[in-house]
Amino acid sequence: MLELLDGEARRRGVALELRVDAADHTIDADEDQLQQIVLNLVRNALAATPSGGRITVRVEAVPAHGQVRLIVRDTGPGIPPEMHGRLFEPFFTTRAAEGGTGLGLAVVRAIVAEHGGTITATSDHGAEFVVSFPARRAEVS
Repeated sequence: MLELLDGEARRRGVALELRVDAADHTIDADEDQLQQIVLNLVRNALAATPSGGRITVRVEAVPAHGQVRLIVRDTGPGIPPEMHGRLFEPFFTTRAAEGGTGLGLAVVRAIVAEHGGTITATSDHGAEFVVSFPARRAEVS
């Protein structure tokens, strides 16, 4: 999915970086829906990140919490505090003039919830979205 978005990032002058830790990242999830999550989060980050900025996509295991996390962080202006409570509402958009529908984050939240996960957003020198999925439990023989 990131290869698909890399061309768009280059055209916008934004660096797109992937970091994956060496741990096991096995989760029970639909691959197409996971791709939709990445696509929506990275496209939002691209829309917010100015030329010369960076988007980092990180995948990490958190064994102590039984989770695998997908983290998308950008160096854009961040999320205004008054918008935090509405980010995941269907049809809420700050980009209506650019054709935004306000469905991307609502779809992401629904997919994440369907897979037993959570999503949070923070804003400190850019925006960061953290998607946490339950890690697949090792099968006992």
